[in-house]
Amino acid sequence: MLGPTRSPDCSPQKIRSPCSQGLRSCRCTAQKYCGCRIPLSICRVIPVHNEEVLARKYRIRLRGIDAPEGGMPYGNEAKEELAKIIQGKCLRVLVYGEDQYGRSVGDLYCNGLFVQELMLKKGMAWHYTAYDQRAELAKWEKSARAKRIGLWASPNPEEPWEWRKNKREGR
Repeated sequence: MLGPTRSPDCSPQKIRSPCSQGLRSCRCTAQKYCGCRIPLSICRVIPVHNEEVLARKYRIRLRGIDAPEGGMPYGNEAKEELAKIIQGKCLRVLVYGEDQYGRSVGDLYCNGLFVQELMLKKGMAWHYTAYDQRAELAKWEKSARAKRIGLWASPNPEEPWEWRKNKREGR
């Protein structure tokens, strides 16, 4: 189901309902990617004579959060937590646009739960304020910081955007 195009004032341009389209998280890709900065992949699976055929793969960038990279502290934990939340479940994606790498940028819901909220509350991601100023995301990150949950158990965790910048510059 594709919804109507709306104004660019933080309203979704397209709404994809994976349940109604037969979309679900792919086990193979959910394990490969940390679905926050590195995209989550979603595919359409069509049953054909008791077999499942991959029809299309969507690359989704979770809007408003940034998780640690694989080589960073808590990178693997964030990846595993995201996989645990979404793997094999019905997903709903509200797409707000496309990033410079051609990935759909959107909000992800799994069985009615807002995935970005779960990742922030579990201390598995930062609120990516450079691209999203939603107050609730800041509140959830602040709560996890105060409780020293997940990556916030470290005294001074490095932001993924700074880590990527340093890596590009060879530091």
